[in-house]
Amino acid sequence: MLSWVSKLERAVLGLWYGFIVPDYDGMMNAHKCRFLWQMVHRYEGTKGIILEIGSWQGCSTTWLGVAGQKAGFEQLIAIDLFTGTPSWGLKNKNTYDIFMRRMESNRLNLFVKAIAGDSKDVIKALQLPQGISILHIDGDHEYSAVKADISNYTPLLNAGGTLIIDDFDSLHPDVVLAVQELMDSGKFKKIGEVKEIKGKGYGSIALMKVEGKPVKSLFVINDFPPILGGQSNYYFNLCRAFPKKELIVLAPQCNGFENFDQTHNLKVIRKPYLVFVPGFEKLCKIFLPMLFSLQIMRKDKIGCLHCGHVLSTGIIGLIFKKLYKIPYIVYTHSADILEFQKYWPIKKLLQSILRNAAAVSCNSRFTYDKLLGLEVKKEKIKLIYPKTNFVKFDQFLETESIVNRLNLVDKKIILSINRLIERKGNDVMIQAMPAVLKEIPSAIYIIGGSGRYETKLQRMVKDLKLEKQVIFLNHLSDEDVVRLYKVCDVFVMPSRTLKEEDTEGFGVVFLEANACGKPVIGSRCGGIPEAVADGYSGLLVNPSSVNEISQAVVGLLKDKDYAALLGAQGRKRVQEQFNSHLYIKDVKELMELVL
Repeated sequence: MLSWVSKLERAVLGLWYGFIVPDYDGMMNAHKCRFLWQMVHRYEGTKGIILEIGSWQGCSTTWLGVAGQKAGFEQLIAIDLFTGTPSWGLKNKNTYDIFMRRMESNRLNLFVKAIAGDSKDVIKALQLPQGISILHIDGDHEYSAVKADISNYTPLLNAGGTLIIDDFDSLHPDVVLAVQELMDSGKFKKIGEVKEIKGKGYGSIALMKVEGKPVKSLFVINDFPPILGGQSNYYFNLCRAFPKKELIVLAPQCNGFENFDQTHNLKVIRKPYLVFVPGFEKLCKIFLPMLFSLQIMRKDKIGCLHCGHVLSTGIIGLIFKKLYKIPYIVYTHSADILEFQKYWPIKKLLQSILRNAAAVSCNSRFTYDKLLGLEVKKEKIKLIYPKTNFVKFDQFLETESIVNRLNLVDKKIILSINRLIERKGNDVMIQAMPAVLKEIPSAIYIIGGSGRYETKLQRMVKDLKLEKQVIFLNHLSDEDVVRLYKVCDVFVMPSRTLKEEDTEGFGVVFLEANACGKPVIGSRCGGIPEAVADGYSGLLVNPSSVNEISQAVVGLLKDKDYAALLGAQGRKRVQEQFNSHLYIKDVKELMELVL
């Protein structure tokens, strides 16, 4: 029961607001009544809807009804007012009838509906509209039910709507954590709280659903088609998932960019910042894009900067945040955050870029764990697996021309598509070719790509007298890459980790080969085990073992049925889990971290 002081408080409050404050076993006290009244009257005149979940004995429901009526609300929908359970809700039908009479005695003309049952059933039965202005959840019942109510009903709130949870101070820690997660997500912010007062009942907390407004983004990238590579395709497909009017891409000029930019509808601004000046290449990738970004920002109101490379464009993001208060997102791929960690000043710069970012995207669980090791907060990290345009690789494309041109008739084709750098493992595959040829004399190894390691690879081929069995292909068109995937028998990229911790973050080329129905061979290295499902879409090998690689290749070339099974399963996996249209959901969740 209430003390005489609390009763006096409520009498004064009732006189002030012009009605009787309900007194049900002292559960409603003056300080909480005042708090609820203030929250409701933030929406005065909006003619909205109040949704009440699980009121114990109808105390807060009566109060919300009175306050809502005076504020001009059209509906009060009360859910789970009586359930027959001992832990919460009105205990029985008689109690419910008493409650309704009390509602009438307070002259409530709002539409009030009481219903019991599971929240999903309730939503379906009431056909609740989108557009709830106030969601009130009573916390005086089982914490699992409170958590479920938060999860099930908060999506019904309008942007700008308010979530009120009563008895917040006494809730189970899991519920407190659920509320904290709402705030950490950036979707809700706290707008009020009354603390529990000893002897005067429980406290309440109010969160406002943040109204998401379209934000124009500028994506600054060094690798973008027609430049070949996994990162290039990753960024292209990711950018296509953004709303067209909300994204500008700053990308480098390169061979064939004019023709490529006619094949898509992205707004891409091309500038010449891939300048190969000996000793100054990395500096050019920082300062030139920075100048071009400033030019774009003078014309367009940019609300978020996307930095495709931590230690180049990420520096731009850090500087712009400090100077212009523009939030930025950094995209990571493992090698870019591991390569320079042994250099203390660069590691500190890296950590500063990651720490100041509004969000950090990573391409694999492997990279995710490395970010945690750099003390990046897990709530800022968004895992976005590389995906591929399944339709592009699944559609029919004639292959006879490339078969005839490369003299591939009756050949068993082993294929690698990658930049020619040391960690990709092309050299180990070349070393494995003599053993493969002993078992499969018609085998031929095609290496598609270019890079600084090419000269060394060609010398190795010459030393092993494999000039007729190993083919190097540079400057491949997108169509020819797809043709090679379709004609090959097995795709191989046995990447390895170098001593500088330069490693493969994922390996989207495995997905591309799988999308064409081909089995793949990768390595137990970095994030590759996430791209290749061992024994399902392909095989994983030790990247340093020539023998293991040759046995895996020979096994798949000899066992056509098993190779076909892996290829078919890989194709299904890509279609369902790594299809590029899934980037739309990724982008939405990523931007919510910023908003």
